[in-house]
Amino acid sequence: MSFCSCFSKTGSRITPDALETELPVGHVRGIDRLCYAQCAGGNPMTIVVVAFMDTMPEYGEVVEGLQRLVRRHWRLRAVIRDGHWCPCAFNAEKQLVYQTLPLTGTIEDYVSYEANRTFDMTENLWEWQFVKGASKGYGMETKVCIVIRFHHCLGDGLSLVHLVQTFSPRPVEDGKAAHLSCLRRTHRPCRWLWILTWFFWGPWVMLTILLMRADRDHGLRQGCKAEDGHQDGGCCRRYCCCCCCCCSRRRPRVQKRCIWSQNYPLEELRAIGLLVGTTSVTAVAIALVSGALRDYLFSRGNAKPTNIKAIIPFSFRSSTETEMMNEMSLLFFKLPVGMDDDMARLRKSVSNMDTMKRGPHALVAYVLLKLGLAILPVQWLLRLQDYFASKCTLVFSSVPGPADGMFIGGSLLTSTHGFPPPVGDLPMCLSMFSSQGKISFGLLVDGNLPEPEQLFVHYESRLAKLKGRLNILD
Repeated sequence: MSFCSCFSKTGSRITPDALETELPVGHVRGIDRLCYAQCAGGNPMTIVVVAFMDTMPEYGEVVEGLQRLVRRHWRLRAVIRDGHWCPCAFNAEKQLVYQTLPLTGTIEDYVSYEANRTFDMTENLWEWQFVKGASKGYGMETKVCIVIRFHHCLGDGLSLVHLVQTFSPRPVEDGKAAHLSCLRRTHRPCRWLWILTWFFWGPWVMLTILLMRADRDHGLRQGCKAEDGHQDGGCCRRYCCCCCCCCSRRRPRVQKRCIWSQNYPLEELRAIGLLVGTTSVTAVAIALVSGALRDYLFSRGNAKPTNIKAIIPFSFRSSTETEMMNEMSLLFFKLPVGMDDDMARLRKSVSNMDTMKRGPHALVAYVLLKLGLAILPVQWLLRLQDYFASKCTLVFSSVPGPADGMFIGGSLLTSTHGFPPPVGDLPMCLSMFSSQGKISFGLLVDGNLPEPEQLFVHYESRLAKLKGRLNILD
């Protein structure tokens, strides 16, 4: 049933006179082009967000917010044809859907289905769905949520935050979004003198990226059997060139599954970080996730887990830029899964994060990506992406939201979970979203991975142990 069937089609259309931003007709370039090209290989490249709310918003407010979105963001009223951004007719009935799930269905199953569903690439590449149904995470209680889907070529995870803020009739104060997008670097005395060392540090960082070793097989890639005793179908060599036929071989595409955690207090991570001398909530979360992964691998029969690498997306947009865009690059971060002691793992995560923030790692990765996008054909870029993905195990993204929460049609979003699309054939993508003093996780995993929800059980166990070590009371 269409959510917009209650009002006339004429009222749901956006007239050209009401538009706030003009649509720049031109070539699809940069990361947008790379994201769009991956659809041919079977990757939906769809960013999915599920957000729970207490009540279903009034349809009139929803339509008003939708019109505000389309006026503000030109990509929402564009399609890609022959490699160009082109204007298209906008109809709210196609973009806004109301869905009541059958008694046998759950919101978890519905979101997993939507994460695997591809867009019609000749139409608008976004969709908002209001869903009512039973949720496993809430004891099969009937809940109301919104499922937001948009293709990665329209924008990144930060674009989604700005999208929801535009949708909401609640005014956003100037400067509120400043903390959403900037990469805060570690404060150092004589910072500019320190940056001069990047001229010598940068080439070393570039070399470590190009020659980084592949993660040891932990049994997470279940898609195919490999030759020469390598079970995950990846490359059997520790070092190899990007033209190696072994590492460029793709696994058969596996259906993904979406699961998510409960909300956790943000202050707990801040308190833990302050006791070890850091303000980075992400570093603390990485230490806890590393411990949870270690426990999960132990439970699956892996007696000696080793450190693994995560791909961490980060944004290079300015702090005042709120347009939908893909101005980002990727960092390769080593998760200390091989360390058994909680405090040692925490200090190692903080040290690794501090090195990333004060070093040229972000700039080197950004320059390499921009050079590749400028001079290499798309097919070469896709092969390089698969090569680097074969060296890692998961994607870990962290998206900070507004401190006062987000609203849809006047209804407060009580719990928000994001699911970034996988890079290459990575079996696991974990996203952390923080807003209103809480953090929550969304996990996109291969459907054949056994009991992935146990990761959040192990996370809570590691959090309790770390709080006990640091004498932090509930």
